[in-house]
Amino acid sequence: KSVQNKKIIFASGDRHLSEVMEIESTLLGYKTYEITSSGIHSSVYPGSFEKDPNPRQIAGKDGVHNFINLELESEKTNLNLKVKSLGKDSKIYFYESLSL
Repeated sequence: KSVQNKKIIFASGDRHLSEVMEIESTLLGYKTYEITSSGIHSSVYPGSFEKDPNPRQIAGKDGVHNFINLELESEKTNLNLKVKSLGKDSKIYFYESLSL
């Protein structure tokens, strides 16, 4: 909470799935996202989201080999993110356009 007027994105991995979460602004005082991407070579576990649902999840993919591709665009006051989950043969599992 001590960081003021900043754009914050948490990046994590090693969960054997890909996911985009929005953290409630009431927790930190500003909009925050967490983006999780595991390596395309990691083991996969179908049904992870059913076993452990995440109420913060905006998009996610489990059970198949995939990874996250991020495109960042900075404007004067905004940071725009294009988040894409990709699999074999460039298959797109989800695409989210986020703004901070």
